[in-house]
Amino acid sequence: MIWASTQTYADFSTQICLVMKKDELEETDYQGASDFIANVILKGVGLR
Repeated sequence: MIWASTQTYADFSTQICLVMKKDELEETDYQGASDFIANVILKGVGLR
């Protein structure tokens, strides 16, 4: 999941920008995605 998530942002940033209605992704977008992915993975293995 970690690889797929990071690869999505690397390969499909244009599409992600379109969905988010932005010209380009900002550092806060990457941080938000990172926080979300970490939370999903940690909860998935039973950690909080």
